Amino acid sequence: KTPFTDCDDADVTAAYELGIIGGTDPGIFEPNSTLTREQMVTMLYGYAGREQALSGPDGALAGYQDQARVSTWAREAMAWAVSTGVIAGTSATTLAPRKTGTRAEVATVLMRFCEQ
Repeated sequence: KTPFTDCDDADVTAAYELGIIGGTDPGIFEPNSTLTREQMVTMLYGYAGREQALSGPDGALAGYQDQARVSTWAREAMAWAVSTGVIAGTSATTLAPRKTGTRAEVATVLMRFCEQ
């Protein structure tokens, strides 16, 4: 049975059970919502198995002026994504973690993830 009241997709349930995805709130998945950059890398981090956990997760984010805008739940995943090159800032000093990912950004992140 799905843990989400707004989504009964078997693949979403399986991804949740494997720890790849979570909801936006308890029991809520919001399957038709846009995806932020931090949500995107959190899913990839979950898929990767969190095997590359970092001891100092803020280190990779330190160069970004907006690094404090990374949500608490996404900090480790975002630090992993930045340190492994899966995601880059939208500029040299801006990470834009809560920005909606464009199709081009998603394609680039997926390509970089697959190349690792």
